[in-house]
Amino acid sequence: AASTAARRAPAPTPAAAADARPSVAVLPFANTSGDARDEHLSDGLTEELIAALSRVHGLDVIARTSVFALKGKPLGVRAVAETLGVSSVVEGSLRRVGGRLKVTARLARAGDGRVLWSETYDRELRDVFAMQEEIARAIVGALRVRLAGAGRPLLVGRATDDPVAYDLFLRGRQAFSAGSGPADVRRAVALFDSAVARDPAFAQAHAGLSDAHARLVAFGFGRPRDELPLAEAAALRALALDPTVAAARAALAHALYLRGGARDSAERAMRRALALDPGYVLGRSAFAIWLQFQGRFAEAVAQMDTAAALDPLAANVGTVLGRAYVNAGRSDDAIRALQGALALGPGHPLVLQQLGHAYLQKGMAAEALDALRRAAAASGARDSAHLAYAYGVTGDRAEAARNVAALEASAARRFVPPFDLAIAHVGVGDRDAAFRRIERALAEGVLVRDVLTGTAALRPLHADARWTRLVRRLDREERAAALSAAAPAAP
Repeated sequence: AASTAARRAPAPTPAAAADARPSVAVLPFANTSGDARDEHLSDGLTEELIAALSRVHGLDVIARTSVFALKGKPLGVRAVAETLGVSSVVEGSLRRVGGRLKVTARLARAGDGRVLWSETYDRELRDVFAMQEEIARAIVGALRVRLAGAGRPLLVGRATDDPVAYDLFLRGRQAFSAGSGPADVRRAVALFDSAVARDPAFAQAHAGLSDAHARLVAFGFGRPRDELPLAEAAALRALALDPTVAAARAALAHALYLRGGARDSAERAMRRALALDPGYVLGRSAFAIWLQFQGRFAEAVAQMDTAAALDPLAANVGTVLGRAYVNAGRSDDAIRALQGALALGPGHPLVLQQLGHAYLQKGMAAEALDALRRAAAASGARDSAHLAYAYGVTGDRAEAARNVAALEASAARRFVPPFDLAIAHVGVGDRDAAFRRIERALAEGVLVRDVLTGTAALRPLHADARWTRLVRRLDREERAAALSAAAPAAP
């Protein structure tokens, strides 16, 4: 049966909606300030409400990527609900006037567009958290969802008393969400750094800083031995300040996993993060990637099925699913998932990269080379290495060799992910160079055993005696690291 990640849940009918579990999409609040520089405030309010409502047991909330995919589109409530498969929609606007925020918000029912609740707020910027709490509680009340817990548990909480730190944090989150280029991620690092410098007790800003350092590693923009310790330290600081910050726990889990020898600790941390925030799609995606590299494909697909229901318009869901299918050798399933992801995120380099590998498995050389050329044009060195691999395995060894030589020359001047270079060398049949690059990747701290053994493109190395020795060595090192309790305990 096809994964639910490849299909969209239908919107509930008005009759069914009354009996079904309530679901809501919070559309991006419109910035009516007349100043594009205030966009981070309206986006930030939207994201905070999504996060707050996602913590409510018994309420399904569409994640950020899908609602922001509809930003600025002239869709009515019913069209939005049908697109996202929800029974209700929140929409509103934000206007900044000096140090004050003027916010309007309303909740409408999908079936007939009836407004269930609406309100207007005029507050000082320093009172933004109290306003967010009021809006979230009003929405929960209008949907008649009972809040779990004794007393009146906070949905938002007061993250910082410094409005400047909060503004920097929102700008950092905006940069982090803007795209996958190195400039955006480094700008996010700088803004989160500034936020925690203003308020060292700002747990969410520390969590954002951890995510940004980890993304520099994941996308090949920074040296793992430089970035991973910073990611881990920021996550631990966030958790020490507030153990309920799910993003910090997920960021710590990611750093622990990449370090190696801490697989069990990483999995416990990630499961705890998802228990704290079941709607945290970024965490589910990372978890699914680890699971598939461990050969736990059914568990990985289950995580992405949940992610697809929460974030139906997110290209990342299909990308992760497609990557799992590529490494499982299920090329037809991979192509189906990745083509769906490409329709949602045209030109995304990682989608194109994995689609290229799926086409190679299927024997579709022309399609593979086309996808990988587009990926290389979009992202540069990392995907140029995969293009070199494709030239090699499809028979154009001369073009593959030219690409590999250019990449090696580039690596002498700047950081080029050595793991991807190893894949390029496999494509030209140079096993010696491939093993040298794998050793370099291990020395950089970017490669763990699961990724090494779970990557389909490296399978030509498996028959080499050096592969067996390498895997055995990594097994010993990971067991020793686990026994020495090298992984720090999270609060």
